Amino acid sequence: MQNFQTHDGNVRLTLRPVQNVVLVSRYEYQYSTLNTAPDSVSGLGNVQSSTMTSQIFAQNVSWSPWSRLSLQAGFNYVVSETKTPASAITQAELNSQNNYWTVTFDSSVVVTTRPISTSALSITRRTITTTIPASACHSVPGG
Repeated sequence: MQNFQTHDGNVRLTLRPVQNVVLVSRYEYQYSTLNTAPDSVSGLGNVQSSTMTSQIFAQNVSWSPWSRLSLQAGFNYVVSETKTPASAITQAELNSQNNYWTVTFDSSVVVTTRPISTSALSITRRTITTTIPASACHSVPGG
């Protein structure tokens, strides 16, 4: 059985520089642990099998040029690292960086008394890297 536990905190700043524009900046910090309990028949106890630390930086801007139209753009950048105690013992399990960014665009228009979203676009670029120490790179004789 596995048990996730996440501690999370964030700070948000909202500015309204002009009447129809809203700027929102946010920083979020997350620390998660994954505890694993093997089958009770094995006789082994619970272990903390990994930790994950994430930092999220976000910026959004909203503009309403008139009462029936709203435009929004956002950017998120996430720095995330997963560590496992096993990586100190074996190269079979390695720590990893799970960084990514997201860009979003959204617009909505009110045709009747209900808002109707007319378009949305989301772009995500995810880069996952696992660092392989030089000691793990071996040359093959004759290869």
